[in-house]
Amino acid sequence: MKLPFRVLLLGAVAGPLASLALYVSQGGFGGGHGRFDLAIFLLGLPWDYLISLLPWRILFKRDYEWLIVLPLLLNLCTILFAAMISRRQR
Repeated sequence: MKLPFRVLLLGAVAGPLASLALYVSQGGFGGGHGRFDLAIFLLGLPWDYLISLLPWRILFKRDYEWLIVLPLLLNLCTILFAAMISRRQR
């Protein structure tokens, strides 16, 4: 089944946007103790998990940078890269 590019792009953006809505409604990240912390983390998978393993996570000054912004950018880059490869193979 071939998915249109717009559907893939929407999927790449939907998780981080939902994560952002939860982050704002909770008032930030509670370090695992907040009401929506688990949902925020799960919506950013797999990037949040990989980033949390790396020692350079301390370079991020705010939680939303590695929980929301970075997964959004990595999702978009992945989708755009896959679209470029797909178009070249046609």
